[in-house]
Amino acid sequence: MIINIFSRRNFSRRNVFAFCAFGYWAVLLHIYQANMGGSGLNLPFNILSWSAVAIVILTICLWPVGRRFVRISSAACYFLLGAFVLSLLCLFTQPQWRYDAFLRAGAISGGGVFYLLLLQIKFNNHSISVLLKAILCGVILECFIALIQFFHLPVLSMWWEFDDNFPLRTYAIFQQANVFASFLATGVAIAFWLGVFSNYRYRKNEMIIISFLLMLMGCVLWLCQSLSGYIAIFFVILYNLIINWGVRRRVLILCSALLCGMVCGFFIRFFNHIPNVPHISSSLTRWSILRNCLLMLHEKPLLGWGVGSFDYSYLHRFSGVDSWVGKRTISHPHNEIALWLVEGGSAGFLGISLIVLGGWQLISRVKEKKYLALLSLPIPIICHMMTEYPLYQSAPHWLLLILLLRCCDKSLIYYRFNLSICWGTRIITSAFALVLLLLLINAYFLQYKLTYVERNSTQQTLPLKSWNEVFFLKDRYEYDYYIGKLMKFNETGNWELLTQFQTWAKKYSLIHPDVNVYYSRLVIAEMEGDKDYFNELLSESKRLFPGEQRFSIMNAKQ
Repeated sequence: MIINIFSRRNFSRRNVFAFCAFGYWAVLLHIYQANMGGSGLNLPFNILSWSAVAIVILTICLWPVGRRFVRISSAACYFLLGAFVLSLLCLFTQPQWRYDAFLRAGAISGGGVFYLLLLQIKFNNHSISVLLKAILCGVILECFIALIQFFHLPVLSMWWEFDDNFPLRTYAIFQQANVFASFLATGVAIAFWLGVFSNYRYRKNEMIIISFLLMLMGCVLWLCQSLSGYIAIFFVILYNLIINWGVRRRVLILCSALLCGMVCGFFIRFFNHIPNVPHISSSLTRWSILRNCLLMLHEKPLLGWGVGSFDYSYLHRFSGVDSWVGKRTISHPHNEIALWLVEGGSAGFLGISLIVLGGWQLISRVKEKKYLALLSLPIPIICHMMTEYPLYQSAPHWLLLILLLRCCDKSLIYYRFNLSICWGTRIITSAFALVLLLLLINAYFLQYKLTYVERNSTQQTLPLKSWNEVFFLKDRYEYDYYIGKLMKFNETGNWELLTQFQTWAKKYSLIHPDVNVYYSRLVIAEMEGDKDYFNELLSESKRLFPGEQRFSIMNAKQ
């Protein structure tokens, strides 16, 4: 199919989309780009992911099809309504958090538009199978990258920035073990679905191949040592046993292959003297964070604490001791529902409820067992959202969730519109996608520049730029720019530079409490001889970051 996709017979939106899916999941996703970590568009593979979405949106909207109808589903109506409520909530947050909230609203709205446009492509059994195999191919490639990382193969590891020693946990291209584990668990769910519903003629050969792939994924999953990954796998297996009880023998064969792979992973860690990662402490910490979130919800149940405010509000409400942090902030509660309840209150609960109702529509309207089994595929991403980083940490996970939900959505409704209205809407959507693509291209090169200056400590060379030039990376660029002010002060001794930094740092600390920014503010206050402000700021710093030794040393000097 991929070879003949551009023949006249196969030149359709559905086949071109399948070609793009293979290009993204099997090639683009695995190209490593140097970065300094973080989340959102600070990570280049997130920029590339959203660029791919913009290109797909352009392709769908500008495809020369003269149809006057629009496909939609009951589930999509709930999804879009929930996305609208959450996006609207983002727009009415407090001014200091509005920039981050706008970006989140853009991501939610972009996902909703992407889902709606995917409904315009008719997914038949073959196209679903092709798409799932493309995703599975990406998962297998990530497994090989993880093995290269674990054994640190000298020839191939130069393509990625891995540690020189045996890693305690593998993370592949995602740079975080739990994020990688949820992607890996999705591959396991896809392998189960393909194994159970493989074609009868090639069933034996496909079962052998899928069993070997499950062994590989099971091995890498154990090397990953992710509790959220184990939980996702448990629910995937349980769901498959319930739904596919009539072919439970085949499901148990697949489970055995997965278990054999995990046993292999156990012995690999054992013979390399790498201990298993304990999860009790982190689990207790997350449970305490969720309890604190309930207290915050109780205090502001209607409108919440403000979208984009969690790291600031949580740290200042419970201080560094009660919030289980010593030198850092908690930017999320490791639970998507808790995040929206704290930040959005009852309005956030309404938006999440509408999305959950959309999921229920998918379940209640499925008739065939084959499509009912498809609902196991989003389980790992949903488990990830309930136990780990939000999806802004990894745009591929957000796109993966949208694609898998689209595969499950079969109850389509057709609405007929005037042809001029259809084309007008498509042109407007294409214009927005084109502008987004241009901004993302600019953000990609800007991210590369910032990574270079941060690694070489040359922030003082950054010029002042307007907001439209650094739109997607505004916070990061400003952070580096004002760190450059401190470097210039060390060279020139110009006190005006310290004043500019202090003015910016006060505003920045109201958005993102950062231990290094607080320390710099203290040093500047001490140099300026403002004892009252210094003591007030030192008291706040020690309360927020009780594990930071620099503040204790400053206190001892007083």
